[in-house]
Amino acid sequence: KRKTKPSNRPELIIAQYKHAGIVVLLSVGTYR
Repeated sequence: KRKTKPSNRPELIIAQYKHAGIVVLLSVGTYR
């Protein structure tokens, strides 16, 4: 049985944080 909790998805949260980090790194890289 799979537990489906849309509000509690650690892998999705981590993926979003990683994506945000990459965007920030790219934006900072273009600034310099």
